[in-house]
Amino acid sequence: MSFEEWENKNNAALRREKILIAMIYTVISILAVAILSWIMFNSLNTPEVEVSWSTKQCIRVVYMDGTTDTCDNKPEKYDIVWVK
Repeated sequence: MSFEEWENKNNAALRREKILIAMIYTVISILAVAILSWIMFNSLNTPEVEVSWSTKQCIRVVYMDGTTDTCDNKPEKYDIVWVK
């Protein structure tokens, strides 16, 4: 095997390796963006439960679209907002 044949063979292997690394980085980047988007979507759609400082009782539930509800319909996941 001549040096040129050996060099061409190694260059082809290096190109395949670089392509594989680029594909892995692409997949990791896409997954990271998907996970961050999911986290942002869930955190932005979490309703707020207003709780009184003095009585420590639920006042009302406020959803992100501005609608309100009673504490009887409190969701499983929510953010607490302390009010007077």
